[in-house]
Amino acid sequence: MTKSSTALSLSLAALLSACAAVDTSPPPVTVRAGHTERPVRFQSVHAGQVLVEGVWTVIFKVDPRDVPWIRSHASEGSVQLVWNERVVWEFDPETDGSGYFVDRGFIDEATARRVAKEVADAQGPREASTANGLASLALHAPELHASLAPKPLADANHGVPDGVHDSPHFSTDSDVVRSIASYASQGRLAGDGVCAALFAVYEGESELGFYGLESASAEDADRLEGQLREIWAHNVSIDRLRVHRGGNVFLIVWHDGVSAACWQSVNERLAARLTAG
Repeated sequence: MTKSSTALSLSLAALLSACAAVDTSPPPVTVRAGHTERPVRFQSVHAGQVLVEGVWTVIFKVDPRDVPWIRSHASEGSVQLVWNERVVWEFDPETDGSGYFVDRGFIDEATARRVAKEVADAQGPREASTANGLASLALHAPELHASLAPKPLADANHGVPDGVHDSPHFSTDSDVVRSIASYASQGRLAGDGVCAALFAVYEGESELGFYGLESASAEDADRLEGQLREIWAHNVSIDRLRVHRGGNVFLIVWHDGVSAACWQSVNERLAARLTAG
């Protein structure tokens, strides 16, 4: 253990503590792999000793469902854990495919336990505050319907918001949020009161996709709901689009002509995921 690595870990822990102190509703924890960022689900976050007794670090046990996505993007660059738009840790996958350990800097037991609790708290209360929240809706094609497949962004029929590099793509970056909000509203909304956004597009018999927006408050959500339903009223009337709300989270789901069975199933699955307690 070096002085520089100890200082780095302590500074990161201090940064994390400072963010927690001023943010009473912490943003979701996300993983950034290459140019892509999405929420990550943890089986556990805890402090532990690694290899040498008395040397402590924070251990992130990632949900196995998220491991294939992380592995598939790891070649694009470092894999980072992001909280409050700040890189908190960088880590590498364990050989068992489900455990992720901090790979730079070791810390003392008290600091490790404090940081582990703060990261776990940052993930947990956020999702509970909006049911499963926007974080639970970054779904891949097979999770929605067997007839759907990934859609190359270069071939997307309706364009791709600026800053989006993958599908699904979740972001809390203000520029990306504004871009997705604009697409989600036919260019009529600038993203005011929206704190997170999601873009997804898939290929079936034809194209199907959705935009996700999470409001910063219930008041913002009520305002946004009225705007979205007015903007999309015609498309809803011909069943080419549906607007779903769960707490402060909205989904604008659209299609270009998929089967009725696929369309209904996708909406039912998304609505159930959005409102699940």
